[in-house]
Amino acid sequence: MENDAVADRPGSNIASKLLRPLRAVERNMTAYDLFALIVVVMLVGHVFYYFVPRINWLRVVDRMLVPVFLVSVGYNAGQKVGRTLWLGAILLVVAQWTLFGISQINVLGTIIVIRMVIEPIMAWALKNKERFWILNTALVVLFPVTDAVFDYGTMALIMAMAGWINRNREEISPAIVKPSAYFVFAYAAYLVCTQMNFQFSHAQLLVVAIGLAWTMRLLYDFRELLMNSLRRKPKDIVEKFCSFLGHKSLEIYVVHVLAYQIILYYALHPH
Repeated sequence: MENDAVADRPGSNIASKLLRPLRAVERNMTAYDLFALIVVVMLVGHVFYYFVPRINWLRVVDRMLVPVFLVSVGYNAGQKVGRTLWLGAILLVVAQWTLFGISQINVLGTIIVIRMVIEPIMAWALKNKERFWILNTALVVLFPVTDAVFDYGTMALIMAMAGWINRNREEISPAIVKPSAYFVFAYAAYLVCTQMNFQFSHAQLLVVAIGLAWTMRLLYDFRELLMNSLRRKPKDIVEKFCSFLGHKSLEIYVVHVLAYQIILYYALHPH
């Protein structure tokens, strides 16, 4: 009876109608759809990053979706560091140093480091609750320093840990950490660290927070996205294009960043 009363409230009905299309998208979305979305957003977002860097509204959408890459690294922690990843990371580090004299490790290098260290780190951290949360507190505190050395700093590890915990949720004692609680922590930590870097206005931060909540919700149900990928094979040209973008995200990242850097270099040094 109480549930019926809640469902009959006008506000509840309006919210249900507004969220219905979003729920339909979530039910049918595949993992490659999600990666295709972030590839498109990444291509546009990096145009703003390289060529229009001072307008924060232009960076709101890509800040919502960055966790897709980082959380999935931890979810797929068993994957080997392939040759393409190594070559892409080295190529972009060399290009950035050669063109601009910047020696920061790019996000591909960050992913390589995470894949190499996440298993031993999780084995050590999950020995007890105190050790786990001391580590996470240290990762948040160290973010401003580590972010200057490699893309996303220790926040990348927190996000990857969320993916790792999500993948192994049945084996983790809830006395140490609950996967849902850690996703909330990762969400809050990412929001704080992003605000430190971008200094968003209240309106901008609110939009990021809402979009990020949806992204983290999708990533928490990442297993369902993978199952949808197996059930729904690409049929039409749109689905095949999304599949291509999702499966070639690494190659697309390397090519477009290198292209943007070269264009920026020649824009700053016209001959």
